[in-house]
Amino acid sequence: MFTRTEQILFALELVLVLYSFRLFSKLTTRLKQRYPDTWQQLGSPSLFAGNSPETTSKVTGFVFGGRYRDLNDEQVTRLAGRWKLVNVLGIGGLVVLAYEILKYGP
Repeated sequence: MFTRTEQILFALELVLVLYSFRLFSKLTTRLKQRYPDTWQQLGSPSLFAGNSPETTSKVTGFVFGGRYRDLNDEQVTRLAGRWKLVNVLGIGGLVVLAYEILKYGP
């Protein structure tokens, strides 16, 4: 049985993953509609298209490298910033969850 802390962390991770998917979908849709050249340079990313590792790497570099700011688009900036934050929180949460499970067991 998982501890209460582990259960809460797991639930938070699930929420973060779902929100990350939503943000990724909105970001890539915005890029496709408003900046098709940039979208194609990133490998034509889409939530349900089965992105290649190369496409995933390009999108991650585009967001975490801050190149999205070059578009001067408030919505892209907001979506990319949130997506970046959610991913950082998700990774941090996974580290804490792994620690909790290893420390106390499932």
